[in-house]
Amino acid sequence: MQKEHAKAIQEQDFDHYLFASRKKNEGERPLSRQQGCYIISNAGKKAGLQHLGTHSMRKTFGYHLYKKWHRFGINSAVVKPFFTKNNA
Repeated sequence: MQKEHAKAIQEQDFDHYLFASRKKNEGERPLSRQQGCYIISNAGKKAGLQHLGTHSMRKTFGYHLYKKWHRFGINSAVVKPFFTKNNA
């Protein structure tokens, strides 16, 4: 299974959006920020989470990334570029 997964990743065409908009009138477009927030918020509510959003997910990811890397002695300055507003 792992070999099949690795092969599928190598053959993947990354020249398209991971989350494409359903609006096809202007060609392929990315999902809008607002629509992404709406989808994540609704999914969280269905899972019993009242305050799930993109920002809270980003903060949680950053926290766990920092905790994992910190154990190996990697400075927090290494992960900081992932979380600046320019890289959102």
